[in-house]
Amino acid sequence: MMNISPIIWFHSREAFLPESADNMIAQAEVWTAKEKISSLREEKDPVQALLQIEEKYKGQKIALKHTSLEGSLAAPLYYRVDKRDPQFIRVVFFLLFPFNGDLSICGTPSCRWISAGAHQGDLERFSLLLDPQTMKITKAYFGAHGSKDGLWKNGEDLEYEDGNPVIYCAYGSHALYPTAGTWYRYFGVANDVTEKGKKWQPECIEIEDDYPEWQKFSGALGWPDHSSFPRSHSAWDEDPVVSSNSWKRWFGC
Repeated sequence: MMNISPIIWFHSREAFLPESADNMIAQAEVWTAKEKISSLREEKDPVQALLQIEEKYKGQKIALKHTSLEGSLAAPLYYRVDKRDPQFIRVVFFLLFPFNGDLSICGTPSCRWISAGAHQGDLERFSLLLDPQTMKITKAYFGAHGSKDGLWKNGEDLEYEDGNPVIYCAYGSHALYPTAGTWYRYFGVANDVTEKGKKWQPECIEIEDDYPEWQKFSGALGWPDHSSFPRSHSAWDEDPVVSSNSWKRWFGC
């Protein structure tokens, strides 16, 4: 993994950073849509307690409600190695956040007079496609705001630092992009802004279908019903085929 371990830059104003899955679970409460079930802070084994609660409430949607939202640059980055296609090796990376901040509704990072888009529990993802022979990056997919805003780039068009691919995480929304700057969206009123502010060069931890144990939780990553852990996310198995562009982002299509 060392030759493709990414460097991720957050905006200098970013207040809500990634967190490890274990820490997120250990500091969370478990809720149904309307009521609190339990606090995992009181459990000796929070992951097993969470899985037991999910089994007990089978048939109901349960979710994690986070009591600590800030995250940390000490958090790990999770990845899955997918070798199902003989033409390439797909390595998909997952960033987990306790909280997703407001979008910049009036188009600039300093403008927060309208609150929109903030929610508990956030999973962001990007994928690197590797040549099986050379192990060089041939393509990269940057996830942003669901499948319609995602962006494909060729490996030679990426930014690198000391041979490591560079990823930019947008202020507030956590959308991922290949370069620093303003990414105009929805007629310029819901832009994503990226910059070299806070550098994150995380430990990369490989995950599988049933490993670690928290992968078995199929409820919501954030209360009441936001996102999921990687195995239950659509990005676990595939990337969108269509790439966004400046016109699609501008018109929101």
